[in-house]
Amino acid sequence: MYTMKPIPVQQLPTQQQQQQMAMPRQPKMTPITDDYDISNRVLGLGINGKVVQCTSKSTGQKYALKRLYFGSAHVRLTVDCCA
Repeated sequence: MYTMKPIPVQQLPTQQQQQQMAMPRQPKMTPITDDYDISNRVLGLGINGKVVQCTSKSTGQKYALKRLYFGSAHVRLTVDCCA
């Protein structure tokens, strides 16, 4: 079972940030490896894939990257903004 930690009020998104998050985004057309160094360090495993650590090349900020399995030949990479 997973438990969640409470989020301090100061970290909750503002109304402006909520509006920006609701705006549709254009899909990224370049490889994720252009912007991130992807580690082999596995942070977690799930039924649909695994979560590995990645680092932004521009800022050095670390993120969790979810690798989803779509058959054995194709893997789709998505970045979740989790520091």
